Amino acid sequence: MKRLAPLLVVLAGLLGALAWQARPRTALAGTLELGWGVTVAREGGLIVVRVPRRSKVRLRAVLADEKQQRLRDLADIATSALAAVNGDYHFLEGPSFARTYSPLVTDGRVAWVASASDSFWLDENHVPHVGRMGAHPWLAIGTGPRLVENGEVTAAVFSEKNMEGWTGRYARTAVGFDANTIYVVVTPQEPWTHLSMKELARAMKKLGCVEALNLDGGPSTTLVVNGALANVPEGDEGRVNPVASALLVLAPDGSPGVN
Repeated sequence: MKRLAPLLVVLAGLLGALAWQARPRTALAGTLELGWGVTVAREGGLIVVRVPRRSKVRLRAVLADEKQQRLRDLADIATSALAAVNGDYHFLEGPSFARTYSPLVTDGRVAWVASASDSFWLDENHVPHVGRMGAHPWLAIGTGPRLVENGEVTAAVFSEKNMEGWTGRYARTAVGFDANTIYVVVTPQEPWTHLSMKELARAMKKLGCVEALNLDGGPSTTLVVNGALANVPEGDEGRVNPVASALLVLAPDGSPGVN
């Protein structure tokens, strides 16, 4: 029996490890009411933040740090937000390290200058658009591709047949809108929910978006709700990386909200 004791200890440890690996590990489930009509809900393979337009709820695009070129955890950027997602693609080295591929505009001010591409942007009247940024934007973030245009999946998502980042299934982040709602969308950091770019575009169309834009994805895909990670299974927080920019959903404060 004494000889068996060490083996039993090892076996118990292995069984414990297997039980840990087999435990239910899911991201947010169900629906949360965040106030002012903002909700976040698990809908199949998506987590969807719905922001009502013309409700005085605000959107804000921010760099992780305007003063220093550094990446930060989204939860540290979004301390005052009802909800937040990662923003644009960013440079990982060189003089533009931790800066976005496209211009970023926050509160009507250009926080980062770059070559223009398709973006999600609000005009001076806080009306949302997807495409090339117009004059006097209040907010702008993202490089694309454009996923939905005039209610239809764009040809752009079919154009890169040999690009793994488009055709492969990865965690994804996107933003879109219809006449009444802004949709801020992520896939959970659960491999079975990951999507190709084409599948993401079709999912945004199915939600009802008339316009939608892809944001950065993969390990950048992060959703924070009331300060806590919401798209990462408990214990798997290491699946997400620090980010260079973010799109914040903010409670009304008397200034104009998204129209």
